[in-house]
Amino acid sequence: MNKTQRNILNAAFEVLSQDFSAPLDKVADAAGVTRATLHRYYKNREVLMEATGLELIRLTHEIVDEAMTQHNNPHEQLKVVIMKSASLGDRFHFLLHAMEHDNHEQHYPKFQEVEQRILGLVDAVRNKGLVNPDMPNAWIIHLYYGIMTTSWSALSEGSVAPKKVPELAWQSFSSGIFSIK
Repeated sequence: MNKTQRNILNAAFEVLSQDFSAPLDKVADAAGVTRATLHRYYKNREVLMEATGLELIRLTHEIVDEAMTQHNNPHEQLKVVIMKSASLGDRFHFLLHAMEHDNHEQHYPKFQEVEQRILGLVDAVRNKGLVNPDMPNAWIIHLYYGIMTTSWSALSEGSVAPKKVPELAWQSFSSGIFSIK
């Protein structure tokens, strides 16, 4: 992916997370390109939406890979994943909104693969006796997406300092799943 494509995708996340029905002209303007340039890379809105979903999947895999490379402790790995994902709150919000409006069934296996990687970290922490044994994995994934949405809301509204959002996301997630001892 070249710099122009990345700029367009970043602009799509930014613009469409605020107004899902915004015209592609606004996306092009935010990316600093003409609409013709946008369409050179993304034929129509549907292709652009598909590319944003795939980019979020790629970014999440990258976050998990980085966490696993930098840390040996699954607890620390999970913390890094939650905190870095929270900084992408606008992208998660956009994705959840897009999935409500469009048919993205062809991407469900790819999203499930990302979820399984996150749950793999949860299970590793669970095996150390830290996760509430009554907390099902399905609930934990919903909690994850809820925290990503909350992160976006806080960032979007400016109600929480951007530097605080990742730590607050981790505190919320960890207090929601860890056993109290």
